[in-house]
Amino acid sequence: MKTIILARVSSKEQEEGHSLSAQKQRLMDYCTRRNLDVIKTFELVESSTRGDRKEFKDMIDFVTRQNQTIAIVADAVDRVQRGFTESILLNDMMKKKQLVLHFVREGMIIDDNAAAHEILQWDFAVLGAKSYVMNLAQNVRRSMEYKRRNGEWAGSAPLGYLNARDANGKATLVLDPERSFLIKKLFCLYAIGSSSISGDLVRKTKEWGLNNKTQKGGPL
Repeated sequence: MKTIILARVSSKEQEEGHSLSAQKQRLMDYCTRRNLDVIKTFELVESSTRGDRKEFKDMIDFVTRQNQTIAIVADAVDRVQRGFTESILLNDMMKKKQLVLHFVREGMIIDDNAAAHEILQWDFAVLGAKSYVMNLAQNVRRSMEYKRRNGEWAGSAPLGYLNARDANGKATLVLDPERSFLIKKLFCLYAIGSSSISGDLVRKTKEWGLNNKTQKGGPL
């Protein structure tokens, strides 16, 4: 059977040294043992609590473009799903014989012929993944609230500033020596009243090479 490997770690796990390559090798070994023909590998590093999962959607789109049943092999249910919304999508694809799911750690293979107890086992694993994500999100909110109460900056610095630590080790902000004066200049130009935001100021930022702070670094 034609197969896709899905290797995923959260951004936090990646920071802590969990290797995508090691996970990918385990999944390749599994496919070899089961004579699964790997045609594509998706390697995802994404937040467990945020984002629209663009790479996940790309993988689903790839499966739907094939004219045969495709197996998705993942290390565990929580590598694929965050909740039951994805279960509805995946279950519908299985009914159309587009998809078979292999979860290596749980030892589960789910397809359109799965027995009731196998579907229930899958649901329990999804419930565990959802619970983990919800608890993680709550912990993040608690951490950010704790920082605010202690006068610390929580999160990435806005454009024109840099993240830093004060003398006591608390997270704070400092002016970005390369960009802060450009941000100030934009506000001054707008305050004069002769420059539009969507026209004049956008052109200025492009002339100055002032991009946003996202990973892609596109124009403001």
